[in-house]
Amino acid sequence: MIIILNGENYTTQAETLQALIRELRIDDRRIVVLIDDEPIKETAFATTRLVQAMRLELLEFVGGG
Repeated sequence: MIIILNGENYTTQAETLQALIRELRIDDRRIVVLIDDEPIKETAFATTRLVQAMRLELLEFVGGG
């Protein structure tokens, strides 16, 4: 399916948000996820199903010093 990830079309076989995060190899403890501009709680990642043309923003926190 094709979703809109951070403003770009992205093709994935992932069925859930958690599976997408794993596919992208992102540490789920360091991100904020918005679906249609609504924040998604980390506890809902495993049960949030992806659908065609869903609009997601993944914001990853990066430390620096």
